[in-house]
Amino acid sequence: MSEDTTTTNSHESDPYTDGELVTMLRDCYQNNGTVTVDVFSQDPQYPPAMTVINRFGTWKSALREAEIDANVTYHQYTNDQIVSHLRQLYRKYGDVTPGLLNHEDDLVPPIVVIDVFESWTNAKRHAGLLDR
Repeated sequence: MSEDTTTTNSHESDPYTDGELVTMLRDCYQNNGTVTVDVFSQDPQYPPAMTVINRFGTWKSALREAEIDANVTYHQYTNDQIVSHLRQLYRKYGDVTPGLLNHEDDLVPPIVVIDVFESWTNAKRHAGLLDR
């Protein structure tokens, strides 16, 4: 009997198949009316959002794969809000790092910043904080 390889995972260290992750995204959307990084991460039945991002490259790409309108459900922050949060972090600490941002409950999660701007460096560039 041959094994069905259509849903096998090419990422050996990750126990989820692409199809399972897509199903989880769709379930999260159906259950919550949205599927942001925050909403997905807060539900203990799902793996960390970083698992999805690592698999599909970006959160937006994962939503596209799940056939969920990424423009409507991507995240709750505008680019201007994210930039404002980075500047606020800089004013508070004199530095802007994912680790510092991760400890600020009232600011955007670092994972969203990286996904929106595709890298931490690009996010800092947009915020005018690249050389700081």
